[in-house]
Amino acid sequence: MKADYLSQAFVRALAYSQCPLSSKPSLPAHNTSGALSFLPASLPFAPVSLSSSASGNPFSQLASDAPVPERTDAALEANVINPHARRPTFNKDLKVHASHRKELDLNSVATCPVPGVISCTDEAQSTTACCVQKPGGVLLHVQLWDIGIGLPDSWGIHGLWPDLCNGGYDESSDGDGRAYSAQQISSVLANSGTDGQSLVDFMNQVWLSNDDSPSEFWAHEWKTHGVRVSTLDPSCFNDYQPAQEVPLFFETVVNLFRQLDTYRMLATAGITPSNSKTYALADLQNAVEQGSGYVPDFVCKGSQLSQVEYYLRAQGPVQDGNFVQSHPTRNSNCPDEGIEYPVKYPDGQQGGQSARSGGERGGESSRQGEHHEERGPHHDRHGHHERRY
Repeated sequence: MKADYLSQAFVRALAYSQCPLSSKPSLPAHNTSGALSFLPASLPFAPVSLSSSASGNPFSQLASDAPVPERTDAALEANVINPHARRPTFNKDLKVHASHRKELDLNSVATCPVPGVISCTDEAQSTTACCVQKPGGVLLHVQLWDIGIGLPDSWGIHGLWPDLCNGGYDESSDGDGRAYSAQQISSVLANSGTDGQSLVDFMNQVWLSNDDSPSEFWAHEWKTHGVRVSTLDPSCFNDYQPAQEVPLFFETVVNLFRQLDTYRMLATAGITPSNSKTYALADLQNAVEQGSGYVPDFVCKGSQLSQVEYYLRAQGPVQDGNFVQSHPTRNSNCPDEGIEYPVKYPDGQQGGQSARSGGERGGESSRQGEHHEERGPHHDRHGHHERRY
């Protein structure tokens, strides 16, 4: 985006600091001509209907026992699908709670049933999409293990992706009219109350890309997946203000990541990064199950760990942070044995991490480090790992 636009666009965004979210000036939004214009604070953001997505999938494919398709994407990085891998199953008693700050509970959504309705159930069909996630009722929380990126003793965040209940996927290619820029995303987050900058600082440590600046990665995840969280649709809010839902999404994902601390759970079981040891898939899954109750899928590039995926359903609005374990919507591809979990910084230096974290304060962004060609850019991995069928 051009610098002259950015210099003007964030005069208002910078005014967000130290004032309630509900009273903050509005951000620029896309108009029909493709140009950007400011929305007056008194003018509500045009509601977006997620039920008529480009995929054309109606919310009629709800059965929790729907078969997982067996076909795979030919572009999958590792042409191995492990039919022996243990898979997660729907379990409404297996819960994880990852709520956001109370200060972000302004202009709340319409009154919803208590207890919340679980996505991908028959009851969800008759419940408004403001109160239950649909059509993408399976929420895939994905974490990354990248060499030379991020903290040496932590996995990284890839995102939270809504999948259809029957195993398809639901994503946006254009942001559904809410494709905020990288600088807009980081500014909104940094100014979302007293803890906003702390949220950005934490994300700069754990939510990093290997080919973009952190905020560009966040903007991509928001545009592609965040806008498809139906309970964050602008029409669900009372007195909606543009970008009001953005902090709710990112803080929910971050707190979910904190609850599902993959590195800690593996380390507790004696599974730590090594350039000489290899591990069995069953041991990896057992370690996470022992630590959280959840059975995850691990994704490999060849025999090397690349991602971990937690299948969830939301109980009530996604931003309430109440999740239960879901059935899987994608295939598992790590081998049974010989899985490599390499050290992030083999030489003991963390220079790559410091080059890729930080520098996203209050909307400022910078290119972060060199491109890691051997792993493939995250946007490419997004296309290959994510599109397994």
